[in-house]
Amino acid sequence: MDRRSEKTQKAIRNAFLTLLEEKNISKITIAEISELADLGRGTFYLHYKDIYDLYEQIENSLYSEIEELFDQAGSISKPSNLMALISEITEHIVNNRTTFLLITGAGYNSKNLHKLKKLFYKKLLFEDKKPYTPGYNAINCIFAISGIIGITEEWLFNGLKITKKQLAESIYNILQNYKF
Repeated sequence: MDRRSEKTQKAIRNAFLTLLEEKNISKITIAEISELADLGRGTFYLHYKDIYDLYEQIENSLYSEIEELFDQAGSISKPSNLMALISEITEHIVNNRTTFLLITGAGYNSKNLHKLKKLFYKKLLFEDKKPYTPGYNAINCIFAISGIIGITEEWLFNGLKITKKQLAESIYNILQNYKF
């Protein structure tokens, strides 16, 4: 993708996120996005089918960046790799906090963080770089992931008063209680 196209997509995404701060996704129009981005409506359609396509592309981008962090982490059976991964994911969420808040709270999808859970399940249950062992417990993994997503939601949406370092350490400590 060339720089001009990237700049246009960024302007569209920023305009959309600005509008999403003010109103529900179902109330946002392409005309409003185009006007705020200072682009023609046709330019919007060069990049996205509709508003929901734009929403999904932003969401997918956030989650694919998390997937990249998993892929770069190495085996999470090694405690230092696990802590590094948790810290990097927490940092990613902090760096993209506003976007996470808007996308996961957009009211468009009742299962806003379902994709994120599926990503963690896939990475922890099926793609970790260690062989399955008799001690490996999928139920523990699913329970831990659901709890961690819940803690993260509470931290993002309801202002759980802990630092990102405390959040990462808490998640790490929780995961140490489970055999994966």
